[in-house]
Amino acid sequence: MVKVLVIQQKILIPFVTFCNIGEDSSKGIPRTNTAPDEFLRQKDKNSIFLYPASEAEVFNILNSLKNKKSSGHDGISNVLLKEIGY
Repeated sequence: MVKVLVIQQKILIPFVTFCNIGEDSSKGIPRTNTAPDEFLRQKDKNSIFLYPASEAEVFNILNSLKNKKSSGHDGISNVLLKEIGY
């Protein structure tokens, strides 16, 4: 009987801790009257979201590249990028 209790305790304590993660984490979030979807609409300056680029924007960036023939880490040269872009 003692071994069973020890085994159950070793399983139960981590499980209870895991179950309390959400509740414990939510205690640090301040109360607000703002609807949850309002937070989703806010723009985060630290976001890694990439906004869609227009053809003109890509074309302008390609034209601004130097005409060097050596390639970058990806093995693609600026000359090739400019040729493909036209």
